[in-house]
Amino acid sequence: MEIAAAQTTKNAKTKRRFLPVSLALALTVAYAVIATTLITLRAVVDELAFLSTGWIVLPAVVPLVPWLVPALAPAVQRIAPFVKQIKLPGGIEISLSSAERPVAGLGTVETALTSDHLVHGLAANASPFMLTDAMTVIKGVQSMRKANAEAVVVDLAWGAKWRLPNLYFLAWILANDPLTRWLVFTEARGQTSGYFVGVSAAAELRARIETVYPEYATAGQQLEFYDPTQLQNPQQLANEFNKIRSAVAPPNAGDVPTLAWVTTADLRDLLGPRLAATSIRWSGELDRAALEAIVRSPEPYVAATTADGKFRGLIEQRIVVLEFARRVLESN
Repeated sequence: MEIAAAQTTKNAKTKRRFLPVSLALALTVAYAVIATTLITLRAVVDELAFLSTGWIVLPAVVPLVPWLVPALAPAVQRIAPFVKQIKLPGGIEISLSSAERPVAGLGTVETALTSDHLVHGLAANASPFMLTDAMTVIKGVQSMRKANAEAVVVDLAWGAKWRLPNLYFLAWILANDPLTRWLVFTEARGQTSGYFVGVSAAAELRARIETVYPEYATAGQQLEFYDPTQLQNPQQLANEFNKIRSAVAPPNAGDVPTLAWVTTADLRDLLGPRLAATSIRWSGELDRAALEAIVRSPEPYVAATTADGKFRGLIEQRIVVLEFARRVLESN
């Protein structure tokens, strides 16, 4: 009985140590086919003589990336507290430059959505959004697309800048965007702006507003999305904003919660844990504490700030995890 139990334990450990046979076999066969094809093409077609051994090995690595990221993240989280004991090439530091993601300003999108008639005049008018506002938004979204930004900075300033319907409209647009789907919130302190508040997915912000304010959920069901980069869509965009405004409060409703200003405190109450406030000090290199903060983040992005807390950049968790794993493997 003891021998059988020991054998069972050994088998269980062996199973945990290796990939499932079927998956390993599939990957091996796929790589063999690709490698054979590339070697044959290199020998037969003169134009493909540039294919080196590295290019032939690369296809074996690429299919593993989606599997490696979730598999390595827990391991890195366990290893990170002991990173000082691991001798990495050149020390324990990992550069932040390769993990930094493009972040854009809202530009003319902010200009339109925080203009006087759309903030101070919002309560008195059920259809305040005009074609000129829509054209300004279109130009701003076009600029964001050209920047290939994965996130945009939303400055809440001192709290009397963004109204709830305007922020909801922005979140609705970006939740449908093919690339720019994250919001980096900043605030002003004293006479200086740009202090980091938190990071949130646009879809999360929209969902939370709809959960807290049922009027927005009703409005959201009526919205029709039109590409906000197309010059032929200003009327459609204007119609969608005005749908939101008229659905969440009647004209001359006064200072009601559904039209309220959005302050930093309001945003934190609204998003709760969905507002990722984790940040690291931007110094160009990662130390142990920063590595732990990135790996433990519940969101795929972590903000980097200056010494006084101003937003400096956005770090992608996946890139850091892979870089850390590569350094560990190279050192061993």
